[in-house]
Amino acid sequence: MGRGGARQGDRGSYRMVLLDKDLEWVLDAAWEEDIPKITGSTLYAALNKARTTLYESKCAAKEVGIEQCRREHQASRNFMNALSEGKMDIIKRFLFNQNRGANINSGSSCTLLLMDATDSMSSLFSATKNTACTMFEHTSVVLEEKGLSKDAFSMQFAVYRKYSSRDNKILEVYSWETKARNLRAFMNTISPERGDRSWIMACS
Repeated sequence: MGRGGARQGDRGSYRMVLLDKDLEWVLDAAWEEDIPKITGSTLYAALNKARTTLYESKCAAKEVGIEQCRREHQASRNFMNALSEGKMDIIKRFLFNQNRGANINSGSSCTLLLMDATDSMSSLFSATKNTACTMFEHTSVVLEEKGLSKDAFSMQFAVYRKYSSRDNKILEVYSWETKARNLRAFMNTISPERGDRSWIMACS
């Protein structure tokens, strides 16, 4: 950002200097096509609108995650109360649910969710991973209501990035899982990345 010179008491001016490719995070994958359309007097308004939409989407995704954490927090409090009161049925049920692993050899339905973790997907990534965890939790509830084992459905998360990313970031995969909280813990460590653009240019 630069400010035009002005004498004391006079009105000045300022200009923002933006690198077009750095706007990918707010304009998504179509940034190269969108920038020529908004360049000029409408640039700031267009960027502000896109940024606001992105912010609202991320806030909505966080609300979903907060609600999921609230339920787990309440379950933990109930467990602590059961410990102090010696309610063994509640204690055993809580520990069983916490420590039960995935049994992928039980004829279960296995679903692989492959997510795009490139930088252009940053506006959708948070909402997508929280929605996926919510869907997984709802599936477990339905299975329990139908009298079916929760092991009847397991999910695996995998994310991919551009080939110019570091070799350990191009593809990240979590093991088959039957617990939404474990999948969420893995996804909390994942974020969209841009990759090394200079490497792409060198190879082109």
